[in-house]
Amino acid sequence: MKKKQLVQLAILNCIIIVVNVAAFSEGLLHWSLSSTNAAERAGAITLVFASAVTFLYGNYRLLTVKKSVRDYNMDEFRTPEEYVEALEGYKSSDATFIVEINATIEQIERMDRKSKALNDFLVKNYREDVDDMYALKRLVEDARDLLYENVKRMMNRMLVFDQEEYVRLEKVALDNDTRKAKWAWFSQCICYVKQIVENNEKILLEFDNLLLEVSNHSADDEGESAGLKRMQDTIVAMKKLRNESRDEEDAMNELAKKYQE
Repeated sequence: MKKKQLVQLAILNCIIIVVNVAAFSEGLLHWSLSSTNAAERAGAITLVFASAVTFLYGNYRLLTVKKSVRDYNMDEFRTPEEYVEALEGYKSSDATFIVEINATIEQIERMDRKSKALNDFLVKNYREDVDDMYALKRLVEDARDLLYENVKRMMNRMLVFDQEEYVRLEKVALDNDTRKAKWAWFSQCICYVKQIVENNEKILLEFDNLLLEVSNHSADDEGESAGLKRMQDTIVAMKKLRNESRDEEDAMNELAKKYQE
């Protein structure tokens, strides 16, 4: 259960408790179900009923009802679990991308495990060299941010992908030019999402290279400059993947404009 969800549950139940304490407390309203005053008795019965309904329905909604994918603010994502939860929300509305969604969830989980493993390694082996440890931790964060950046782009693309229109496209009567334009737009969306999954796989591979280079660097002082050079090359490769992803997104946006015209 997410922290935000726990806070919402706590607030809801505290409000119910406070209202009932205020209504039935002798020092405040002092309502009673057995009061001789008809208005007080009616208010007490109504409050008990309303409290029960609010408690049951409110807790049910907070505990079981999933948020719509449009309810998420991706700029506020901070943890791998938040990305995974948002991706899970796409499964019911984007059957076209179910394979890519599952692959991306797995990639996020793998990146999280690799990041933790490398951070643990740095703490154990670089604790006396704080500057080096900090610099290498920044490399870990950069690599992770690259992957998450791609995941956000993927979700944005799936958000504008109309699954129902895509399924109906073959059945709707359209002239050839319009049909081709629509197919081109949908095909570009699908290719874009698939390419992001592929790019994230490359980022994970480069991250594996980073893991290897860091472990070699700490174990072999004589190869320090060569090890650092290889680590820098790894980060350059990761950033190149990000730039390629942005070029692809620019091309996709241009096609979307033509489609809208």
